Amino acid sequence: MTTLDEQFEDLYGPLAPFSDFKKGERITYRSEGQTCTGTILWVATATRIAGRDVPVQYIVECDQQSGFPDVVYLGDIVMDPNVSVGQEEPAMVKCPYCGGMHNADQVKFCPNNPSREI
Repeated sequence: MTTLDEQFEDLYGPLAPFSDFKKGERITYRSEGQTCTGTILWVATATRIAGRDVPVQYIVECDQQSGFPDVVYLGDIVMDPNVSVGQEEPAMVKCPYCGGMHNADQVKFCPNNPSREI
């Protein structure tokens, strides 16, 4: 008897070693003009089929319907702008003292700032 993971691998290909979302995570996504939520069952690695590149596919069990799982691409996933997804890079801003670029929280330390903090 084969395991569920082996069945998913046979159907959708190998599990992606790297992806934005992981197996077991819950996501919100667009499918056929509707917004759906569900749990990721499998993350199929990017591949090449019949000369065409196929990106990473998320195989998702939809909460709103039963039957076959949905195949979801990264571009279909809806991100909540109020939820932070990990550590973001600091923003670079133009320095009013030297005209160069600094991290937003480092402008006050610019050597050309007459009232800089030391």
